Amino acid sequence: MSGTDAYCCHACVSDPFLKARIQTEGEIAECAQCGETGEAVTEFDLGQWIEAVLERHFEPGEGDEMATIIEDIAGVTSEFAQEVADALGSLAGYIASGGETFYDSDEGYVVIQNLTGRSLHCWERFTSSVRAEARFFNREAEEWLDYIFGPLTRDRTWRGQEVITTMPAGDAFFRARHVASVPKAGEILKDPAGQLGPRPNGSGSPGRMNAAGVSVFYGALDVETCIAEIRPPVGALVVSGRFELVRPLRLLDFDQLEMVVAKCSHFDPDYDEKMERALFLRAFGRKIAQPVMPDDEAFGYLPAQIVADFLAQRSTPPLDGLLYRSTQTGGRGRNVVLFHHRSRVVATTGMPPAPPTAFDSFDPSGALEPVPGADRRAETLKVDPASLEITDIRAVDYDKHRRSVEIWNIELHEREWYPGE
Repeated sequence: MSGTDAYCCHACVSDPFLKARIQTEGEIAECAQCGETGEAVTEFDLGQWIEAVLERHFEPGEGDEMATIIEDIAGVTSEFAQEVADALGSLAGYIASGGETFYDSDEGYVVIQNLTGRSLHCWERFTSSVRAEARFFNREAEEWLDYIFGPLTRDRTWRGQEVITTMPAGDAFFRARHVASVPKAGEILKDPAGQLGPRPNGSGSPGRMNAAGVSVFYGALDVETCIAEIRPPVGALVVSGRFELVRPLRLLDFDQLEMVVAKCSHFDPDYDEKMERALFLRAFGRKIAQPVMPDDEAFGYLPAQIVADFLAQRSTPPLDGLLYRSTQTGGRGRNVVLFHHRSRVVATTGMPPAPPTAFDSFDPSGALEPVPGADRRAETLKVDPASLEITDIRAVDYDKHRRSVEIWNIELHEREWYPGE
């Protein structure tokens, strides 16, 4: 840099946090960069502030050169960024274990992706708490869910895309069910909305995103993924059909969530916290879609069920469902779950109409009288009768990964150190 007595003013940096700090801690002096007089700090002090951020947030890797990073994060000219990089490279005391200066003008640097592991620890604490402590009135869990998922409407990927996608009316999902006999398949074909659609309210076993008795719609974007997800036994028949949307839906797209970035300054005091949240969201889709063994279903699904309830009822505005990768297809197919309030299917033509809702009831006095047992949900899906198909399951093929016990132990060790991968 031009010397320890040279100054840089707040107008010559564009990062808002760095600019504000110069205005707060600086003094009136002539800027060596622009020649104007205003709030400024010495270039040496500014370099130390930048150095502190570089050391905390970056590490050597296949990334940009140090001068480019300084120019980007501080918002200074390329010439001044190069001066700061050269000065840092010449400072004593920054010697790596290999005997070379840490700030090497010929080396690339990347953002550190796992700062403290705080978000992962909070997820583990959340899952432990809802499984073993308080399941229904858990203030700690609710506060953490609100912190992680509350800002979803503002989150963006590195491409600027929203993580919440809107699917218009007319789009469709597929759903399948396996049966053991031809007569049972015939029953489904007579009433595909009632028999192929979600279970009625108050019935059904717990699933990945629903508690026992809570009706939700599980489906996929293609028939093959549907069949893989229900894991039919050899010899079974599978009835599948296309369910078309009659209203638009807002879905959290885990593919987009895996590319979310923390749009924050490296000089923001809350940088670590915001970055950790973004890193957790990137890994969340993989965590939520991990296979749960049959013996662990009672507790294994619980964290995902609570997250789904939160997104359906407490997020602002509430979400209608989730799009996520299918583990049964090795991630090739995509699944969908529509939450309870958006999982009602239009009754099949020719079948008795669904009971009227409380909002359909009319009282001359002007008051609405709820109908006992009525389904108050708006109809969201309708079956396309022409799409119904029967599939004979004649064989099952598994994608296997075989390794020695030694390699298996190494993989377990790596998962402990890199759990988000």
